[in-house]
Amino acid sequence: MSITTRLRLTYICAFAIAILLGALLISTQNRVFEWLLYAWVAVVSVLVWRIRCPNCDTPAYHTGKFLGFQNRSMFGAKICTGCGLDLTKPKRRS
Repeated sequence: MSITTRLRLTYICAFAIAILLGALLISTQNRVFEWLLYAWVAVVSVLVWRIRCPNCDTPAYHTGKFLGFQNRSMFGAKICTGCGLDLTKPKRRS
């Protein structure tokens, strides 16, 4: 599985679980689901932060600037900004 595919699957699963927690929060209005949603956002941000280039250990998410603030893109970088490795190709097993 390529690095960008892993990054996109992480975002898709995170979004699905966040929708479920948000629906539970709205339907029950229980504060526990609100805190679970906050914790889930923190867990996902750590998971995305840990997906890195296998060569140079640069984060694989694409960063850009919008209105002067640095942000992350869901789609991920296709080429590593540190070493130029193609992140769309699957990693070879040795």
